[in-house]
Amino acid sequence: MLDGHRNILTCDRNGNNVHRLTNGPTDTVIPRWSADGHSIYFALCHGAASDIWKKDLLTDRTKQMTTEGGSVAEESPDGRTLYFTLRDDISTPVFAMPSSGGPARKVLDDIAQRAMSVTREGIYYVSTSAQNELRFHDFKSEYDKTVLSDSDRKFYFVSVSQNHKLALLGVHGPPPGDLMLIRGLRF
Repeated sequence: MLDGHRNILTCDRNGNNVHRLTNGPTDTVIPRWSADGHSIYFALCHGAASDIWKKDLLTDRTKQMTTEGGSVAEESPDGRTLYFTLRDDISTPVFAMPSSGGPARKVLDDIAQRAMSVTREGIYYVSTSAQNELRFHDFKSEYDKTVLSDSDRKFYFVSVSQNHKLALLGVHGPPPGDLMLIRGLRF
């Protein structure tokens, strides 16, 4: 936290060369890289609400992406679509819009807070109604299916490699919780 507000910074892998990317009178949170690595999406908080913004690291320009709410943002691997949640809530829907801007449409009714990972073929996610399952929403068929279930654990974070061979899941447990690495994931 700098100057009383949360901001986004970058540094090299040794923790040196710290560069402040955001600097404003409000919090900027939940950063996610664009598909090409040239921009960062983040939520800019205004009161209890927030919207998604995009900062181009090559031009240093910042653009507001949503105007009716936005929290977690993740760009599709081809860079054409931005998937986002409206709130950083226990339960929130997921929307999609063109990365260049435009109208949004609902893709998923419910994910558990930030638990989604976008791939070329679909979205891996955790639903609040079944936090012990990793689900996959197929873009082509618009069908959802369970790809992993564990009755002993609840998941709160998911990141899946683009080739679907590796998944990293955050698992609720005694603080600080655990990470689970899944190999050979099938969707």
